[in-house]
Amino acid sequence: MREEPDKLSHIPNEEYIEYDIEEFEIEIDINDQIFSDIYYKSIFDNIPYPSHLWRYKDEDFFLIDFNKAANQLLEGKLKKLLGIQASKFFKRRPDIISDFYTCYNTKETLNKKLKYKFKTTGFEKFLNIKYQFIHPDLILATFEDITNKIEIEHQLHESEKKYRTLFQEALNPIFIVDKNKTYIDANKAAMEFLNASKEEFIGKSVFDFAPPKLLQKQKKKHDPFYTKRTVETSYQVGEKIKTLMLNVVPLTLDNQEYLFGIAHNITARKIMEEKLRQSEKRLFSLLDQSPIAIAIFDKTGTMLNCNPATEKITGYNREELIGKNFTQLDLYPRGHLKLIKNRVKTILNGGNVPPIEICIKQKGGGNLWVLSQITTFTVGKEIYFQGILQNINDLKLIRERLTESRKKTENIINNISDIIIKVDTQGNIEYVSPQIKTILGFDREEIIGIKSIDLVHPDDTPKMEEIMERAIKSGKTTTIEFRCKKSDGSYLPVSGRGSLINEKNRLALLGVMRDISEKKKAEDLLKKRFEFEHLISTISSRFIFMTEVNEAINESLKDMAEFINATRAYLFVFDKNEMVMNNTHEWCNENIPSQISDLQEIPLDSLPWWINQLKKEKPIHITKLSEIFVNSNEKSNFIEQESVKSILAFPIFIEDELGGFIGFDDVLETSDWNESDLSLFKICSEIIGTALERKLAEETLKGSEVFLDGILSSLKSYITIVDEDYNIIWTNQNTKNVHKANLINNKCYKVLRKSNNICQNCIAEKTFSDGNLHEEEFNISGLNGNKVHFRCITNSVAKKSNGQPELVVIICDDITSLKTSQIQLEESREKYKALFEQAQHSIILTDPYTGKIIDYNEKTHKILGYTLEEFKVLSLSELEVRDSKQTFIKHLKDIINKGNGYYKTKFRTKAGNPMDVLIYSYVFKIKDKLYIQSLLEHDPELISKLKDYNTK
Repeated sequence: MREEPDKLSHIPNEEYIEYDIEEFEIEIDINDQIFSDIYYKSIFDNIPYPSHLWRYKDEDFFLIDFNKAANQLLEGKLKKLLGIQASKFFKRRPDIISDFYTCYNTKETLNKKLKYKFKTTGFEKFLNIKYQFIHPDLILATFEDITNKIEIEHQLHESEKKYRTLFQEALNPIFIVDKNKTYIDANKAAMEFLNASKEEFIGKSVFDFAPPKLLQKQKKKHDPFYTKRTVETSYQVGEKIKTLMLNVVPLTLDNQEYLFGIAHNITARKIMEEKLRQSEKRLFSLLDQSPIAIAIFDKTGTMLNCNPATEKITGYNREELIGKNFTQLDLYPRGHLKLIKNRVKTILNGGNVPPIEICIKQKGGGNLWVLSQITTFTVGKEIYFQGILQNINDLKLIRERLTESRKKTENIINNISDIIIKVDTQGNIEYVSPQIKTILGFDREEIIGIKSIDLVHPDDTPKMEEIMERAIKSGKTTTIEFRCKKSDGSYLPVSGRGSLINEKNRLALLGVMRDISEKKKAEDLLKKRFEFEHLISTISSRFIFMTEVNEAINESLKDMAEFINATRAYLFVFDKNEMVMNNTHEWCNENIPSQISDLQEIPLDSLPWWINQLKKEKPIHITKLSEIFVNSNEKSNFIEQESVKSILAFPIFIEDELGGFIGFDDVLETSDWNESDLSLFKICSEIIGTALERKLAEETLKGSEVFLDGILSSLKSYITIVDEDYNIIWTNQNTKNVHKANLINNKCYKVLRKSNNICQNCIAEKTFSDGNLHEEEFNISGLNGNKVHFRCITNSVAKKSNGQPELVVIICDDITSLKTSQIQLEESREKYKALFEQAQHSIILTDPYTGKIIDYNEKTHKILGYTLEEFKVLSLSELEVRDSKQTFIKHLKDIINKGNGYYKTKFRTKAGNPMDVLIYSYVFKIKDKLYIQSLLEHDPELISKLKDYNTK
């Protein structure tokens, strides 16, 4: 019996593997024979990527071969692991073992990327592993970017013990056969080989163990029996067939002849010889399927062989490449051939050359970037070169685009107005764009490395910390507005937008900061403007719906004063007869005493500068009262310099003349007002002025209402008078009879149009705007549900002192019957036009005295080709080919005298072709004007049957 192999002391205990003696020998046989063809073995060995070949057996994978690159990766330690199981080799990497089974079960190529720590070297590297199934039970594992090589050599089994007995303790089966070819003895190895006991073995014929299919062949091999020879013999052992190589030695003992057979178990070799033939086929398939171009050259540089990838990359087929010297191949650009020669020379001198990137010329004229590598291998004493070309054209393009992209990105960053900033997940600033200097005043060196939160206003810090934490956790883009610190210590409102990025497996926040100070100012101004407009709308509505003007003025003064934080608001009205002004309305803030009783009958000539400014329609905006008296000595009890700090006043015009003003004391919110703000606030004073003017007009109007009512009520039209707010102030009896409701003080559009909104393109509005008469037609539903058509006229009936309309009269007349007649007439015209256009004959309408064409239908256009514009400058005579103008005029006179007639002639089409036509014409009258309508017949058969009336 064999002794157990020694433990591999260099492998750590947890990776210790015990090998069955017989299985271990089989693996060694595989390694010795699987690539017996040294030519292809050399190709496999020189593939630049580390490659392992594993065999599936007994529900595990055994390492049976590897190439040079794989051995160098593990510093030459890989050979000692031949035969190792994958479950032991990758004990701590179950994911790799899982990949083996996935590839084996699916029979498909599997690519995986992973980090792998080599226990034998302690190195950790990122690997790209390709698992490729090779029929029937092999897995080829190829590693890329391996940093270390393991050189492992299996220790050969201990030599057989020198002093074992030749027979019983021999490792090889030994048989003894008598002259009758009967087994008389055998050693333990023979019994183990045959899986039999001596009782089952002794006395049996040498042919009893022969496989039935091989029995006759083996009988021939054994004749002559008693000769010294070497014979290959197969045995039937259970269901298996085993093979021995027997060294047969004849022996004579005690005058008896025997055969002494020392056997060598070659069962595995026989199996592997068959597998070798299959393996060589698989190796050829492996090289053929490789995407890398591999070519073999002898030491003179002549190509001996290449794979299909070489044809694809170079564009040449194998017949064009094999037998050619690499110097004869037009693959290398000018100057590069010398570089290749020098690399070959270096290798022949024992040196190493690294892979290089080079651009080769393809057969079709294109250029291709490749990674070129040259290695050598030896077969016998001959040196061969292996040239490897890997297509990196796409990689080169990607590199160029990446470089270009980086330049573009840098250019964009340097030219945009925003700040680009990058911070790590701890909030430390790692990068900031040059715009930081322009916007915040900091140098980039001052900012790099500090905490980004240190630049945030303290009140905005919690919000910023929350936003940054959310961005890191969610990975989503976030936005925030905050105040950012400037170099001078002030704070600038900015908008920030940032997102999480992964930069070389390291997370960071990349953001953009934009100066929004102008935007904030605009938003504040817009908000102020909206509040302004709301104030104006409130005051305007108050004077529309509130009947008591004095109450509306008091409330409006209060609203305006509170809007600008004034302490007091007041209205002064001028009495021009007495040349004084009186404080008629007043509002005072809390703790501010009223002054209205003291401000009565103030002479206008006591404030000449003040009055002059207001007459020029200029608002008075004074933040320092001393400014009033710089060029004037005017003072009055109206202005108390000691008590009032600021004043804002706006003129009020009544009937185009200055009639007073509204004013505000101690104004706090107008220091930054511009002309636009003052103009908006001036609208409020104009509304109050309009209300005062309307009040005066209403008082004037009451005296003339009775007279106006008598005149207008006698008219049959529907008459309504409205004010500027579209309130109905008077209607005649006709209008009252139609609507049968109280219309006074109701909105005209609600009564006349049944609408809740002012009519679009309202003509009353147009009259209020320009003072002119306007007219419109519209439909409304009558009392019985029928549509009634009205013609509506608006005009000004009362004007303000400035000439603008104050009251507008709306006069409506029912024109339903007239519109019905117009519609019928239009329908009649449309019917005629349709009949004219769709007629089966060509029709031309002409002037009976000049022959000029007035109109024509579609069929005329089709047969003659002229457009309406071209027809309008033509006459029928100009279309004639045969008849003279005098003959044509005679035709016209005959038709006018008779009222109708027809004749045959020739017309010229627009294309210049003559055409026979028969013209039937008749005269008709429209509003005392004569016209000739002519029908054209151009059917040749019909025309040929008619007499030629042209000669009559």
